[in-house]
Formats: sequence, C-alpha cells, structure tokens
Amino acid sequence: MKLPDQLLLWLYRVIQPEYTNPVLCYQDISLILMCYSMLKVRTSVYTNQSGQSQLQIKVYGTFPSEAINMVIWFPISYPQIPPVIYISHTDSNKHLSPNNYIDPSGRFYHPFLSNWSHNFANDTTNENIKPRDNRCLKLIKIVIQCIKEHPPGVKENSQTVPSAHPLPPPPSKTNNDPTCPTTRRIQLFDEPTSPKLKQIPPLLPANPNNLQLLQSIQKTLNSTIKLQLFDQIPLKEIIQTQNHLLQTTESDLNSQNYLNYIEGKILQDTQLVRGKITEISHLNGKLDHDLKSILPHFDQCLIAETPVYTQLYQLSTSIDAISDLLYYLNKLHDKGKIRFDRYLKLVRQSAREQCLLKQHLEKLVDICSLDKARGIW
Repeated sequence: MKLPDQLLLWLYRVIQPEYTNPVLCYQDISLILMCYSMLKVRTSVYTNQSGQSQLQIKVYGTFPSEAINMVIWFPISYPQIPPVIYISHTDSNKHLSPNNYIDPSGRFYHPFLSNWSHNFANDTTNENIKPRDNRCLKLIKIVIQCIKEHPPGVKENSQTVPSAHPLPPPPSKTNNDPTCPTTRRIQLFDEPTSPKLKQIPPLLPANPNNLQLLQSIQKTLNSTIKLQLFDQIPLKEIIQTQNHLLQTTESDLNSQNYLNYIEGKILQDTQLVRGKITEISHLNGKLDHDLKSILPHFDQCLIAETPVYTQLYQLSTSIDAISDLLYYLNKLHDKGKIRFDRYLKLVRQSAREQCLLKQHLEKLVDICSLDKARGIW
C-alpha cells in the first residue's frame, strides 16, 4: 500500500529535528505503515519507568480478530535503543493476564528485543538490507505471531467503590487582605509530597530583554540546523528513495506469493506422481504374479494326440533352434566377434547334438509311419 505524500512529508518533518538517525527511523516507520494498513502514527508524550517524559513517535493499531491494541514507541536514539511495545485489550473494562511475553503492565518482551542492542545498535543505514529483512518489520511479525500462538487471557477489571469520606472544612479566613500574596507549589513527576514542606516564595519574572534575546537565538539556531539538514539530505530524494523501497517491497511480496503458489502446485503434482508410481508398481507386481502362474503351465496347452507326437514336436523345435544357433554363430564369425577356436568348438557341439536329434526324429517317424516327404518335423 502506497502512503500519501502528505503523510510522508509530515513524518519526516517530525522525525528530523529530534531523532539521532532520522532517515533510518523514517524508513522503518513508513515501511511498517505500508505493510500493515491497520497501523497509524502520531506524536505523543512517553513517560518511562523512571518518570521522565519525552515527545516520541507512536505507532498504534488494533488487531480486529484478537480485540487487542498494540502501541509501539520509538525512542529518540532509535535504533540504538529498541522500541517499547505495549499490548492492551480494546475494552477498557478488561485487562490482559500476564504470560511469557507480556508483563502485568502490558509491556511486551521477547528475546528479539533483548538482543536488539547486540544486533542493530550500530545500524546507520538500510542499504544492502532487503525490505523483508527489515528489523522493525521482523519485530511486528514476531509480536503478531506471539499473540496468535500464545494469546493472553482476558480478565474483568475489579471495580471497587471507595468509601465516602466527609468533606474537608472550609479554609479559615484569617487574612482578609487581598494584597497579601498566596503561594502554591506545583508537584512534579514522582516528587514526594509531605505536609511539612515549607512554602517556597515565588520566583522573580525573567528579564523580558534577556528572554527575548534567548528566544531569538534559539529560533536562529533551529532555522540554521533545519536548513543544514535539508541541504545535506534533500527531502525530494528521500521521498524518491522511500517510493523505490515501497515498490521493491511490493515486488518482493508478489514474488513470494507466486513462489508459494508454485511450491504448492509442485507438492500437489509430486503427490499425484507418487500415487501413479505406486499404482504402476502394484500392476507390475500383479503382472509378474500372473506370468509366474501361467508360463510354467504353458506347455500343457500344446498337447499332441499321443506322447510320441509330443516327443516328435519337441525334437523338431530343438533341431530348428540349433539351426538358428549355427546361423548366428556364422554371423559372429564373419564379423570377427568370436574367436575361431571358440567358434569351432561351439559349431562342433551343436552339429553333433543336431545330428543325434535328427536320427532320433527319423526313428520316431518310422515308428509312427509318417510321410517324410511332408516334412512335419
């Protein structure tokens, strides 16, 4: 999803003056906004565990299927310091039970965040890093995976009605002089309160001339820094780089989807081929079994009228087989494929065996009173 140019301009203008690495932070935040349409971005004040407050970039969104809110805070020194993630329920009357990844306050923990400083603290640019391997994109995927695989339990918030206390008495009006100044002390972050604190007199207002001079100097320095930064990193060039990065990411995602489709088709065809191979193996086994059961009894299908005729047929086929053998031996000898001594030995043996078979055949012909001129053998 392509982000509006107005959003990109606003994001960079907000990040540039404050963050130590504005280009890298800008690219990471805009990348996750492009990949996850449910996420939004704004600036807000983040108060850490020690009570210090700071204006930071906040990316937030809701998982509709899980009814869970996610807030990601990007520290000023990102990526030297990892983002801080909080998970909460969309219903304010419910809270999430802590598990291996979420503590009672809703903060998200994971080994990926624990090893962040070791892996990404020294990163200064996204060059030679594919968009799908982006550190922030990996973090979002890990959060979504942990929530889906290990969904936190949901509990109702216990609502207790505090006991009613009597109203304090009105202050005494001992001093009716309206010119007498009254002082009030403002409580700071995590500052302990005590009824015995002494009242501090009000400070004198600052010299208007000095204040105006300081404001002028500050305004000049800010303008100079902004101009220098814009001169070093043109905004148009950053937007072009970002659009190229978004196009590359979209192309990678489309290629990944196509590869997944091809992989599924290959797996489906592989399973089909394996099924056909199993079927062919079964048919071959059945054919071998049928041949083994039929061939041994094939001779029984050729039964002559008498045993003498059966013997006569066998002698005739043996004589013809020897004649074929002698023919191919001559072929081999003519082509030089067989040694002469081997050829001579085989020819003599075959001719001798053929001669004996012919004599036996002639005897059977005489016994059966067959006509030799018909040449039935």
